[in-house]
Amino acid sequence: FETDPLRDPNLLGCTQKPWNGEPRLDLLTKDYITPNELFYVRNHLAVPDIDPEDYVLVVKGKGIKKHKFTLNDLKTKFAKHEVVTTLQCAGNRREDL
Repeated sequence: FETDPLRDPNLLGCTQKPWNGEPRLDLLTKDYITPNELFYVRNHLAVPDIDPEDYVLVVKGKGIKKHKFTLNDLKTKFAKHEVVTTLQCAGNRREDL
């Protein structure tokens, strides 16, 4: 767990290993959109420590051609899109308990 990324200090840590956290209710109600750094975090294991130069995503399945993408491919070969959506974790709102 020593290589986990640093978290925003405004997140309430629910557990440390693995790290799980959520923003305080007053921060959630400041705006309609939750900033990425305040988005809740739910982990079941440590954050994987990968070498960006060695990372490969393999996409395959019945009826489709197998594709391999490096991390750089994923960052540069696809258009970026922003999507407004709603997600909820059943473990949210421990602050209110």
